[in-house]
Amino acid sequence: EGMGGIWMSGEGPAADSDGNVYFVTGNGTNNGTTDFGDSVVKVTLAGGKFQVQDWFTPQNETILKDHDVDLGSGGAALVPNSHLLLAGGKEGRMYLVDRNNMGKGASPSLQSFQVTHDPAPPFYYNIHGTPVIWPRANDMFVYIAGEEDPVKQYRLIPDTGPVGAGWKFESGNPPFRTSPISAPYPNFPNGEFGQAGRDAIWMPGGFLALSANGTTDGTGILWVTMPYAGNANHLVVRGILRAFDASDVSKAELWDSENTGNQNDRLGQFAKFCPPTVANGKVYVATFQQEFVTANGTRLKAQGGDQPALVIYGPR
Repeated sequence: EGMGGIWMSGEGPAADSDGNVYFVTGNGTNNGTTDFGDSVVKVTLAGGKFQVQDWFTPQNETILKDHDVDLGSGGAALVPNSHLLLAGGKEGRMYLVDRNNMGKGASPSLQSFQVTHDPAPPFYYNIHGTPVIWPRANDMFVYIAGEEDPVKQYRLIPDTGPVGAGWKFESGNPPFRTSPISAPYPNFPNGEFGQAGRDAIWMPGGFLALSANGTTDGTGILWVTMPYAGNANHLVVRGILRAFDASDVSKAELWDSENTGNQNDRLGQFAKFCPPTVANGKVYVATFQQEFVTANGTRLKAQGGDQPALVIYGPR
């Protein structure tokens, strides 16, 4: 089928315990039979082929296509202990979708709201990557970091309404907490959000991972990679790894790779669309050639250009 292109900023598809697979498409034709541009698509393997079972398409799909505002710049995140999923794209809007009744392109999502700055065409503040979800005892936290935006922490609460979806965002959908630090943007710290004549939007926001002792409050750490102070759209720029208290990202950073007292802890050159990986008590970040610091404090990069590299943080 013509899916409009599947890229999801490098994120993989999601799969549930029933064998259904979910992915998000970019701009393309959408006829509801063979073509599913700008949609969250649910497929299952039958007769040796993937068959489309259902799909969600935003009601403004034509506008998204005409303005090159792909829904598929972000991936799909399955909400634990539910039949829900989350997705968001270049428009900067988050959608909460019922996986059991996605609407086949004809129905709106259960909830949707603007996460990033309000669009001011031709400026759209994109969501890239996939939201991170932390299920806890009586609620869930959802984290996202869009372009030129701080990390935003939303709260899902039990849904006792007639739909029976299980979870919903708090009324009004305000962020539960917002980090004190933003992905970089021009004219920092005042910003140029939607003003005529401003530079292109600085890409791509932040990419997230969460480590925690299960659902135990106070144990969660949200890890975020993002550019340090530049636009990574068409350039390789310096990056940074940040750590926030996942219970409340509005608190001061727990740690970042720039302020450890050791210049060799710096992340090096930022690689777009690569969230951190936490395993074995360490944090692994894909990047480009890491900088090193000479005895006189000069920052240098090994010869050979921007070679792929892996930076590992944690105890030796």
